[in-house]
Amino acid sequence: MSRADQSEAGYAWLEGAIDLHVHCAPSFFPRWGDGLDVARSCEQAGMAGVLLKAHEGSTVEAAAVLDRLCPSLDVLGGVALNRYVGGVNPAAAEAALRLGGRCIWFPTIDADAHARTFGSTGIFPYQRGGIESQTGIRLLDSGGKLVDEAQEVLALAAEHDALVATGHLEGSEIVALLAAARKAGVQRFLVQHPFFAVPGLGADELDPLVRQGAVVELTYLSVSPLSQTSTVEEAAETLSRLGGDAVAVSSDAGQPHNPPPPEALRSFAQALHERGVAETDLTKALRDTPSRLISR
Repeated sequence: MSRADQSEAGYAWLEGAIDLHVHCAPSFFPRWGDGLDVARSCEQAGMAGVLLKAHEGSTVEAAAVLDRLCPSLDVLGGVALNRYVGGVNPAAAEAALRLGGRCIWFPTIDADAHARTFGSTGIFPYQRGGIESQTGIRLLDSGGKLVDEAQEVLALAAEHDALVATGHLEGSEIVALLAAARKAGVQRFLVQHPFFAVPGLGADELDPLVRQGAVVELTYLSVSPLSQTSTVEEAAETLSRLGGDAVAVSSDAGQPHNPPPPEALRSFAQALHERGVAETDLTKALRDTPSRLISR
């Protein structure tokens, strides 16, 4: 494919892009490929970086090796605070950050909001593999206060200038976590896939979060054929309204029923542009804003 053809097909969106949300094998769930498959595909696509996410724990160690194997791609990792690392466990967060992790994901498949949304922890409507339970991890105690362990994790994230991501928390937990994060000195905060089934936020709920310094993540997975929890039009309107400085466009890909992560990101970006998102905003959301969130 010629350079002109690539540009017309939207491949130019991937040049210098950073995907903050990619899943790979090994995993409890089927995956498109392992970490090396993902890293090489991103590097070949001309991307600048990728953040590997695992519901099962830490990706820091794997990312460190893959980063050496892919000299033109920044491969980064972090830790998801699910049951497999002891839940909201400051010790697990500290280990990941001291070893070079750039992101702390609060509970995802083990979040109580996830269990209430999908009927159990550890499952999705189209796949299962984690620990199944009717209840999950909550960040708020019976009085509505953020639990002490979450406060400790935020302090560690601030100390290491790492990204805090909301995982599969519910809206009230996100609000409380962001307020506490600001108080703790956290400078990088990502509200993940707000239009996915969990947290299932409305567009009007994002404005106050952005005003407090949060970045909103828009993902291919939310508009993908099997998920379809939102539309490209909704994502495009949100990006245009909030602006590229307040939005990161990610794939949340890696599932075998979806395109390879770079293609998922490319097709999502092209669809957003075709629905009226300005090139300047889209470029920021693909490159500049993700870089600001995870730069070392």
